[in-house]
Amino acid sequence: MKTPIKKTLICLFGISLAFLFLSIGLLDKKTVQMYQNHEKQDSDDDTFNTELDKTKEYTHRASAIATNLTLEEKVAQLLMVAVSGNSEISPYSVKAFKYVPGAIILYKFNFTDKPETVHQFISSCNTAIVAKARTSAQAIPPFFATDNEGGVVFRTASVTSPLPSASTVAKKGTPHIAHELYSAQAEQMAELGLSMNLAPVCEVGNPDTSVLKTRLFANDSSKVSDFAYECISAMQKTGIACVLKHFPGSGNSDTHYGASSIDLDYKLFCDSCEVFRKPLSQSLAVMASHVIVPCLDTVPFCISHKGISFLRNHFNYSGIVMSDDIIMKALEPYCKNYVDLACQAISAGCDLILYSASDFTNLIQGIADRARQDSRLSERIDEAVHTILITKLKIGLLADENATVKNSEFVKSHFIDAYNQGLSVYEIFKE
Repeated sequence: MKTPIKKTLICLFGISLAFLFLSIGLLDKKTVQMYQNHEKQDSDDDTFNTELDKTKEYTHRASAIATNLTLEEKVAQLLMVAVSGNSEISPYSVKAFKYVPGAIILYKFNFTDKPETVHQFISSCNTAIVAKARTSAQAIPPFFATDNEGGVVFRTASVTSPLPSASTVAKKGTPHIAHELYSAQAEQMAELGLSMNLAPVCEVGNPDTSVLKTRLFANDSSKVSDFAYECISAMQKTGIACVLKHFPGSGNSDTHYGASSIDLDYKLFCDSCEVFRKPLSQSLAVMASHVIVPCLDTVPFCISHKGISFLRNHFNYSGIVMSDDIIMKALEPYCKNYVDLACQAISAGCDLILYSASDFTNLIQGIADRARQDSRLSERIDEAVHTILITKLKIGLLADENATVKNSEFVKSHFIDAYNQGLSVYEIFKE
């Protein structure tokens, strides 16, 4: 078997020889192209093998970390919860934590206009929650997440550079410019201590008339797919895991306030989902919406095993599947209580459950108690924890073998550079 170095040397020699022969008329251009393609194939093979090695490493490390977690600690990794405060985590919030959650979502009220203060707040959350919750040898850092779509959904608007709405980005910019814009935003977010963005929205619709309005890029699926892909690519190269949303769409109503559906036959439904394919190939997470898709199931997508299986199988997707907030009105008819609802979502195939209410310790205990009586639910919890840990490894959130929580240092000059870069790109989008 040839080593990669030997293969490359052979290919380079072949290409050189080909060009020599071409210059004296002994070979045509197609033969030269054959040698060039061969070299490219070797390069692609090397990249594939490197990625395969990383996957094996992440899988091994995730398994080792999960082995040391109690059932309750595993369940906690499946929850995204909220905290109060904006400079130091409040004592009230600290009391609520008995286990380290998988993720913490920060809303607009959690952000001040001073980047140092925001960084300090996130660091204080990390330190206090882990100190209060630590009951095992492992202390797994949570994702710190927010919704930075831009425009009307832009949680860090008080502290980071301006971020126009998705519709404005697609109308006035190009995918390349969008990449620069989202890259600058991601640099600032990472410097603040954030590690997950619940964005972009990858749904097709008219921003003037759709339920989601300017949160949509455009009414053209190709355009939506390209801009969503660039947003994800720009953010994830900086260590900000993106949550593509809302799969398979939001339907005809706002699920914050009630039921919504996508009333298409199976073929048309599959066609409508194709806009997600390219962004899903890049995204580390995707949000399953509360919409009902009658051609698949009679219950909301996030609690539908048929729905989540369609997402996994149709798109060969192996990243985190996250629910939208389970306290939203669209799920009320299916909710005996939130323990039952969360168990439905986990059993259906969701890995991360967004729960913005404050009694999440009771939720953790309730799910764990249910799992002790339900072996399939227990297996699903193990699968979900494994997926979440691998994602944290991929973005560098778990940087050492002991999975210890380390707060990053705030480097103001880095933040200012990224802020100024964001301002510079934003000039393109100003009215």
